[in-house]
Amino acid sequence: MNTVSFRSMVMASATALALSLGVNAAQAATGATATQTVNVTATVSSAAVLSLSAATLTFNDATPNGAATPATVAAAEGNITVTAYVRTTSGSAGSLQVKASAATLGGTSGAGNTAVTIPVSRVAANTTSTNFAPITAMSATNQNLSSGTWVSGIYTGTYGWTFQPSWSDMTAAYTGSFVYTLTAP
Repeated sequence: MNTVSFRSMVMASATALALSLGVNAAQAATGATATQTVNVTATVSSAAVLSLSAATLTFNDATPNGAATPATVAAAEGNITVTAYVRTTSGSAGSLQVKASAATLGGTSGAGNTAVTIPVSRVAANTTSTNFAPITAMSATNQNLSSGTWVSGIYTGTYGWTFQPSWSDMTAAYTGSFVYTLTAP
């Protein structure tokens, strides 16, 4: 038996078998198909993640310049980069705020460790970054740093922090803290 006649015999047998099972010949040649539907749900929730390039601000003492108002002192850390990752609900906007933990920075001065303070409002931060607002004078009340509408996305800005010393300051290491709050409704 040659190859061609063997193939013909196999095809004829497959067709006969398919017909005896109630399947037409076209279905027998192509095989069977089954489908199943899978329902997909992807839940995306509001999220807020905040990243700062430095966790401290240090203003080193500068030699007075003899002027009535001493020159401002830049933070030793240089510019601080703020990155806000925001995921919001439709029609709402995220916001970034900062405030000082108190209206003053505190320290101790002299042999008797006398408590001394200076106004926190002498700390400021400038920015030229899009979507960020400058801080003209730090405060113990929330100040909005987000400018424009912050919808879902990543916002990065750079702040140059400065401190304005005064001739009336007592010698001390003044400390305090600033609290950032990123909100994504």
